[in-house]
Amino acid sequence: MNPVITLQDINLLAPEICCAVGGVLVLALDMLFRGQSSKRLVELCAAGALALASWLLVSRMGQPPAGAFGGMVADSGLADAFRWGLCLVGLLTLVLARQQGEAQGLLRGEFYALILFATAAMMLFTVCQDLMLAFVALETFSLAMYVLAGFNKAWHGNREAALKYFLLGAFAAAFFLAGLALIYGSIGSVNLASVSGAFKVGLPPERMLLLEGGLALVLCALLFKVGVAPFHLWVPDVYSGATTPVTAFLGAAAKLAAFGALLRLLGSVPAQQAPFPQVLGGLAILTLLAGNLGALKQDGLKRLLAYSSIAHSGYALVGLLGLGAAGSGAEGAVLSYVLVYGVMNYLAFGLVAAGERQLALRGEARPLRLGDLAGLGFERPWFGLAMAVAMVSMAGLPPTAGFIVKFAVFKAALVGGHPVLASLAILNSVVSAAVYLRVLVALYMLPKEAGAAGPSFSWPLGLLCATAALALLALGVLPNGLAALAGG
Repeated sequence: MNPVITLQDINLLAPEICCAVGGVLVLALDMLFRGQSSKRLVELCAAGALALASWLLVSRMGQPPAGAFGGMVADSGLADAFRWGLCLVGLLTLVLARQQGEAQGLLRGEFYALILFATAAMMLFTVCQDLMLAFVALETFSLAMYVLAGFNKAWHGNREAALKYFLLGAFAAAFFLAGLALIYGSIGSVNLASVSGAFKVGLPPERMLLLEGGLALVLCALLFKVGVAPFHLWVPDVYSGATTPVTAFLGAAAKLAAFGALLRLLGSVPAQQAPFPQVLGGLAILTLLAGNLGALKQDGLKRLLAYSSIAHSGYALVGLLGLGAAGSGAEGAVLSYVLVYGVMNYLAFGLVAAGERQLALRGEARPLRLGDLAGLGFERPWFGLAMAVAMVSMAGLPPTAGFIVKFAVFKAALVGGHPVLASLAILNSVVSAAVYLRVLVALYMLPKEAGAAGPSFSWPLGLLCATAALALLALGVLPNGLAALAGG
């Protein structure tokens, strides 16, 4: 490693530096200025840091791949797209926090600082070429997420959510470290370039077994972060126990960071020399079954969306089966899938936040249930339409973006030579339609409960939901926009 840090190195990580510095400034402003007016200043500082990082990434689009810090970091157009998505997720989280900040105790400097630090670490995670640096980034954003999951101790199930996430996350960290030890023991390095070179030149059987075992353990740690079965048991409790803005951030940001890292890790493993496609395929089908069947019996909206999140991780895994196959477009398919999932996720949780705000105004501090949606499709037509768009897109039906990206991941698996797994994933998609149909039935076919009040929107949240719903419809009607976004 070259110990000299150049301006090019700093420029490559400028978005991460911007978010990290923004987090420090947020803490300083919150300490120096007290009172309600300072909260707005802290919000503006956090939003400004994320917006600046997003602009820096957009300005980098189209530039050739580059390395930095002696090969520990490697940038590419694909990684920049994942990083930009993380900045967008951070900004959307601030909007949700403004909606529920007063009721859920989120309008504090520590909350905004943790969002910025987590975003910076997640962006770094997607460009790490050195697995030891990747572990540091992984633990940095994991620690921030543990605290965020238990940020409001008065919220229903908050402490339990934080404790479960922390304990199971510790096991994932142990898997990652054990994998690093095996990889280093087999090739004397934890750099992905060295891993790729080892597969090309070949290793003795015992050392190759160590290398593949180490990569499998690292893979397990990454799959935990996105709730892939059998590492998914923490997801329903954490999603339902955390406050809604944190749940939305956890669902979308963790997928972007982990799948960005997965693409980089699997890109160093030749598909024909390792059993990873078969393992990923089996895990994908298991995850789809766990997510879709688990969601069928849920009454709480957040738990239903938690199991839905598990299933969507399975669909993204299906897209990874096409890696290495010419013409599959697997990388673009996975990127576009997790980005569109982020939009669907924030639309759904934004509508849940509006319903929870109304419950709070009525003195009921509890998660939203399916029964609370009864009759709202006709009484609040715009709310019903937005929720319908979110559910139809999550089901992968036209004319929404969910259909386009789901078709892309199925195509990637077919081109990659996995027709059976692709067919099983398609059958699971049919089953998932029943999950989202339950929400539509509640909206349009059940009578409204006497005395129940409709959702309450702040204008930023209303703008977020309207923009997200229109984006899902526009990208479904004009899919070339998604193709350009994915580089396809």
